[in-house]
Formats: sequence, C-alpha cells, structure tokens
Amino acid sequence: MTFIQTQLRHKGTVKVGKFGARKRNFRGDDQIIGVKSIEGIEVGSHVTIFWPLPLMTYVYVSWAFDENDRLIDVLVNKEIDGP
Repeated sequence: MTFIQTQLRHKGTVKVGKFGARKRNFRGDDQIIGVKSIEGIEVGSHVTIFWPLPLMTYVYVSWAFDENDRLIDVLVNKEIDGP
C-alpha cells in the first residue's frame, strides 16, 4: 500500500478506501473485492479511432487489499469518452 501511495507514477491523489475495490461488470452485478482499496487512479490515456471520430480512452487502476493490508487483486478499467 505504501509503494502505491508514494512510488507509483499516477495522476491524482491516492486515497485508501474503507471498502473493497469494485470489480465492474457490464451485467450490472458488480463485485466488491477485499476490505480496503485504492480506487480509480488514472494511469494513462490514449486516442481511440472510431472512424471518423477520434475518442479519448482513459485507463484507471484499482488495488484491493485484505484485512492485513496485503494486495489481493489489481483491477484495470478503461473508459472511452464519446458523443
């Protein structure tokens, strides 16, 4: 947890959540993983071409921890801004 907060390059402020990380699911039945988390840190972006429109894709990472602050899962989420 300390490494993520102090050493990892990212945008935004790292905040430790008091709940597990949310594993997003397109069916609507999201899962909560772990008991603590660092969620939604933007780690990058790139342009995605959906002809004829260039759209921005943002990549976010969340980390899920157990009750002993041990990392148990890393979740990656991509979001595309579009019209």
